[in-house]
Amino acid sequence: ARERELHSNRALIMQSEVGFYRLNMRSNRLVEVNPALARMLGYDSTLTLLQSSPAGGFCYVDAHDAQGIEAHLLRHDRVVDLRTQLRGADGAVVWVSESARMVRDSVGLPLQREGTLLDISAQVRAEQALQQSEMLYRNLVENSRDGVFLMQHGRVLFANNALAHILGQQPRELIGASYFDWVDPADHAAQVKRKADREAGSDSTQEYEISLLRSDGQRRRCAVRAGAVSIDAAPASIGTLRDVTEEREQQRRLQAAEERYRLLFQHAVLGMFQTTLDGRIVEVNEAMALMFGYASAEQMRLESPSMLDRYVNTADRQRVLRLVQQEGQMLGEEIELRRRDGTHFWTLSSARLVRTGEADAGYLEGSLLDNTARRSAEEELKYLATHDSLTELKNRRSFEFLLRQALSELADDPSATRAVLLLDLDRFKLVNDSLGHAAGDDLLVRFARRLRESLGQRAELARYGGDEFAVLSHARLNADGAVALAQMVQRQLSEPFHVRGHQVFTGASIGIVVLD
Repeated sequence: ARERELHSNRALIMQSEVGFYRLNMRSNRLVEVNPALARMLGYDSTLTLLQSSPAGGFCYVDAHDAQGIEAHLLRHDRVVDLRTQLRGADGAVVWVSESARMVRDSVGLPLQREGTLLDISAQVRAEQALQQSEMLYRNLVENSRDGVFLMQHGRVLFANNALAHILGQQPRELIGASYFDWVDPADHAAQVKRKADREAGSDSTQEYEISLLRSDGQRRRCAVRAGAVSIDAAPASIGTLRDVTEEREQQRRLQAAEERYRLLFQHAVLGMFQTTLDGRIVEVNEAMALMFGYASAEQMRLESPSMLDRYVNTADRQRVLRLVQQEGQMLGEEIELRRRDGTHFWTLSSARLVRTGEADAGYLEGSLLDNTARRSAEEELKYLATHDSLTELKNRRSFEFLLRQALSELADDPSATRAVLLLDLDRFKLVNDSLGHAAGDDLLVRFARRLRESLGQRAELARYGGDEFAVLSHARLNADGAVALAQMVQRQLSEPFHVRGHQVFTGASIGIVVLD
């Protein structure tokens, strides 16, 4: 029976999936192994393993492990589930859990060592992966700028340093505390409902913003994202919390600034616009629409979607684009534009190029000031400065400027001879004294008109002062030509003038100067 039992045990060992060995302590060599151990260490048979095994039985990766196992067995006769690494036939490392017992002879000397080896490589790799994952996760959580939490039944089970910093507390102070202690009263009811939903079994991700009160009394606006987990078979929430106080304040200021800009844009007395670089209108305000003759900004956008046909001179549009693309802006450029009814008006235009990124071509943003009245006033002042207000002829100052130009041309080209006639109206004082100053003024006006009609484009005519007039020929004239011109003037003056119901006969004394 004893022999059958031993035979049965041996058969079980040989068929077992657990590696088995027996080591002779005197020869320090393996004397028996089962097939499972041979396969575990990469040998094709038990015989090959027995023939290849080193002293001590196995090739331990760490020699200290071999020494430690043997020393432990010599002292205690048994080791249980000792983890170690063995090197297999191909050099690969195998993690094993070794258990062994020391068998002694009748006098207590070590006779042999029997043991089992269990391949735990997969288990060790899984444990290492888990350990690494946990380490990475912990590093991520602890170094996160966002608060990370685990909460159950309204109390904090875990909080990282970032969450403690946001709340102005130490992490240890948060554990076990009720997070409702930090919830702003205005958000309390909403948070109670979220807690109730979670504890009622809701597994949805909760995303919301909430105001929390720090330990120093500051109110911080926080964005929360919390998912559902189960802790000890009870619902809990795990998630992140980010302090968005400054971000929301910045958004608020930006929105306020945009609203102020919008109000300024809409209600400004200046015409304001946004257009693409190809002229398409993006936005105009009411002032600009009225400037172009439209009842509203909306009507202008619908009826006139492009600014290109609003330029009287298309070269002005190219000048605008060139300026803003080269310099980034254009300030106070005078541009002539066309209204809805086709009439022209002058504007002072300013624009800048706005880009949202380096790859963005950008758009134009600017303003228009109707400059028509000022330009007309300037033109009128300029006219009054160079013309006689009574006869509307050029005045003395303007004539002398033309005379200097003629002399300058003559200096460059001696053949550019010109004639100058100086006229003094005959009997003007008599008319003035007998018929009155109004009649005298009327005579001067009629005299100037007849003289202008007779000379046409052949000469410049000016009132030099009082009843004196001056003529500068356009064409090149010698002395004979100048005399002929004077005679023509005399003939025009031979006809009487009708002045306030009277016929007035007059002539002119004419002096001639030839510029040569």
